[in-house]
Amino acid sequence: MKFTGTKENLKKALLLASRAIGSNTTLPVLNNLLLQTEKGQLKISSTNLELAIKTWIGGQIDEQGEITIPAKTITEHITNITDEKITLQTQKNNLVIDSKNTHSIVKGLPAEEFPLIPDIKEGIEVSIEGKTLAEGLSQVSFASAFSETQPELSGVLFNLEGRVLKIAATDRYRLAEKTLQTKDGGGEKKVIVPNRVVTELARIMGDIKKDVKIILSENQVLFKTDDVEIISRLIEGKYPDYQEIVPKDFSTQIKIKTSELTSAFKLSGIFAQENNNVEVEVDTKKTALILNSTSQRAGSNTTEVSGEIMGGNNKIVFNYRYVLDCLNHTNGKKIILKLIDPSSPAMITVEGDDNYFYLVMPIKV
Repeated sequence: MKFTGTKENLKKALLLASRAIGSNTTLPVLNNLLLQTEKGQLKISSTNLELAIKTWIGGQIDEQGEITIPAKTITEHITNITDEKITLQTQKNNLVIDSKNTHSIVKGLPAEEFPLIPDIKEGIEVSIEGKTLAEGLSQVSFASAFSETQPELSGVLFNLEGRVLKIAATDRYRLAEKTLQTKDGGGEKKVIVPNRVVTELARIMGDIKKDVKIILSENQVLFKTDDVEIISRLIEGKYPDYQEIVPKDFSTQIKIKTSELTSAFKLSGIFAQENNNVEVEVDTKKTALILNSTSQRAGSNTTEVSGEIMGGNNKIVFNYRYVLDCLNHTNGKKIILKLIDPSSPAMITVEGDDNYFYLVMPIKV
């Protein structure tokens, strides 16, 4: 293999592909990137056997070939080269890296040792804007939780119904759901994608302004753009039927500026480190939300946040971290907190966004 390309393109592709690299001591080749020439481009692939990433970059190819190289070594090397044009050339199981002012030889492993990454060609297909998908995933993925006894809770539900894609995550203490509109219909299918994959997907797709094609097969899912493919295995199991527990009616609603409520919960959290409990009270007389927290070690705090109230007085106790998780992933300027009573789940929605809600269970004291 002999490939010549720009530092910027190589660096970007190597960093992207490296997102699937972990620290595998039992199978060293999984710490490597697979470099291959393919159809006039350089393809860079990685996998941890759960997630696989493929990306392509253009350049000049003088010889065909392939090799696997330690991801950390080549990424750091390319990043620190100051020259713009870089040549990669294989010599047996070594990769020679040349630029105007540097010459390096990096030891690799044969491409034959690299695990086979499956090609997904059949399944239900839909397309959606990359940025839209990334924003939706970031709004829900934090609500999932690793669970050995309930592995389905360690993932994010993708529920496709025609041109509507609902993504949801829950750890049974809170639930987040976002409804997205796809650009074409694809039928009906429910799959559970591992949360670690979703987290990486949101980071990668956040920089992609083009459409992303999603292909849902029986055991895997593919997210594909012109020059990037992300393949993930699916989590087996049935996702909880959460729709039955989503409240429809509320006795109290208060609209508050997101930034002010975020600051209030952060402040209250300083005095709630022992149990994470923050008491939240809606006071119609003060037209405010009052947060109370107490700590034997730190002291106590009361913070008021003004808002627009519909309904009567109400009171509830939250794990403040659960509320902050939602607020930190919300783009809206105002949120609406909806309450029933101290023992029922509360809901947070975003003003102007009817396609998102966050449900959080109260702390019973």
